[in-house]
Amino acid sequence: MQSIDQRIVALEQATNSVSAITINALLAIIASISKLESFDNSAFKAELENLKSVQVENGNQTMYSEIITLLQSRIP
Repeated sequence: MQSIDQRIVALEQATNSVSAITINALLAIIASISKLESFDNSAFKAELENLKSVQVENGNQTMYSEIITLLQSRIP
């Protein structure tokens, strides 16, 4: 049987892994679709910028904005 601390560590690791794969997958998708000639990179960047104004309930607003900035950085 795992202790409470061990369970918390396991949950933290699972959460971090899911977040990391989600962000990395989004970065790969953005890098791929932004290479398409028919894709409007500036409009997509602007849409992501607009998302920064969304308030994240019970979340970290600074981290949320930093992740959007990271996504935007993959758009040429």
